[in-house]
Amino acid sequence: MNIEQANLIPLQTVLDLIGTEQSKTADCGSNIATICAYLKSSGEDATIADALRWLTNMIAAPASLAKLHSTSRAGKTTGSNWRVVRSEPIEDLALIRYLENSGIPLHLARQFLQEVYIKNKADNKTAYALGLKNEDGGYELRSPFVKSLVAPATIAFIRSRKARPTVIHIFNGFMDMLSAFTRFPRLLDEGDVICLTALSCLNEAFPYLIGYGYQNLYSWMDNDEAGHKVRLLLAEFVKTQLGLRHRPMNGKYQAFGNVHEWHVSSHKIR
Repeated sequence: MNIEQANLIPLQTVLDLIGTEQSKTADCGSNIATICAYLKSSGEDATIADALRWLTNMIAAPASLAKLHSTSRAGKTTGSNWRVVRSEPIEDLALIRYLENSGIPLHLARQFLQEVYIKNKADNKTAYALGLKNEDGGYELRSPFVKSLVAPATIAFIRSRKARPTVIHIFNGFMDMLSAFTRFPRLLDEGDVICLTALSCLNEAFPYLIGYGYQNLYSWMDNDEAGHKVRLLLAEFVKTQLGLRHRPMNGKYQAFGNVHEWHVSSHKIR
């Protein structure tokens, strides 16, 4: 795609690709200028060539991504009625027992999660859960009684301890992520991690994969129809990225619904 072709795309389409919140500050009147401003604000390289590459890849991302908004895991809600009251380090005994029953070491969970207290804006009911904070300040929430989100819903990006890693792992939710970290402790040492928090957030992951130098993308999706769709979409996207290979990991837990179920079953956790 060249500049002339890029500027034929409706500006609103570009703003939709960037996202509502980011587009409030990125709209610079033209497609290329808008994308450059967005990339710069995200800490990415922001030349015209970078903008063209980003737009080419985003336009190439399958249109069927929109279907994912209705294919997240059963029982998950949008979280739009929750607001965060406060968050703090994990100390609650019920949440610690939940982690123990899930086979997740407390010291590992404390590296990524917080104890999050929430209130429902509709009926003022309160609850608390383990929470992973995402890139826009929302949370994925899990407890024995809560499986939800606090808006805004987007991905959580976790940087590797290794400088400029060539590997990136993509998980559906943080219980899958922590299960894999428990089983394979070197994962975080070898690569960056994206936790989608909801399958509908896959589109938010693509800008993090473009032009960074990753060579291997490991996906840890569920063994269901929605997970299969995500694997297909990732495979199509990877074709647009020179030197990047998609390595689905679901074969390791093909007899189970997801990474976490496999982890729990393998350790015979009750």
